[in-house]
Amino acid sequence: NANLIKLLNIMIRLKHPCIIKFIGFSPTFFHKTDKPTIFTEFLPENKLINFIEAEKNHFPHKSWNETKKLINLYGIASAISYLHANNIVHLDITPYNIFIDSNFFPKVINFSLSEFIKHDKKLTQFKGTPRYVAPEIWRNYDYSFASDTYSYGITIYEIISGETVYDNMNVAQILAKVASNKRP
Repeated sequence: NANLIKLLNIMIRLKHPCIIKFIGFSPTFFHKTDKPTIFTEFLPENKLINFIEAEKNHFPHKSWNETKKLINLYGIASAISYLHANNIVHLDITPYNIFIDSNFFPKVINFSLSEFIKHDKKLTQFKGTPRYVAPEIWRNYDYSFASDTYSYGITIYEIISGETVYDNMNVAQILAKVASNKRP
C-alpha cells in the first residue's frame, strides 16, 4: 500500500523529543493476521484536547498551569519547525493529534495525512480536521508549511483560551467563517 510506505518513510526519519518515537514495523499483527502494525513509544491516553476541554468545563487538571501551557506551545512549535526543516508538512496539527506525556511535554502524533513537500506537487483532495484547516486549503487545496502554521495558531488559541474554536458548527458553517476571514 502506497500510503503505508509513505507513512513509514516519514516516521522512520523523525527523531525529535516532541514527536512520537517510531520503534518498528511488522507486516502482520500479533496473531499472524494480515494487519500491518507500526510500533511507537507508549504514551498514556492524555490528548491535549482533554486538557483543553477539562479547563473549558471548569475542571482543569491540577498540574495544567500557565508554565505547562508555555512548555507545550514551545514544544509543539519546535516539532513543527523540525518537520518543516525536513520538508514534511503534517497537515493535521490539532489538539487531537498531540499527546501530553507523564512529564507534561507534548508529543505530536498521527502522520497518516503528512506529505513530503514538493514545489511542483499540488494535492487534489481535502486533508485535515475542518476546524484547524487554513483558508487557502478550503479555497484551492494549497497545502504548505503555512497550512501547519495556521493549524498551530488555532491550537495556540485553544490552549491559551481554554475554548474550542468553531464549537457546535458543521463543516459548511466553519467554511463560511474561515472563507470570510473570521477568526476566533
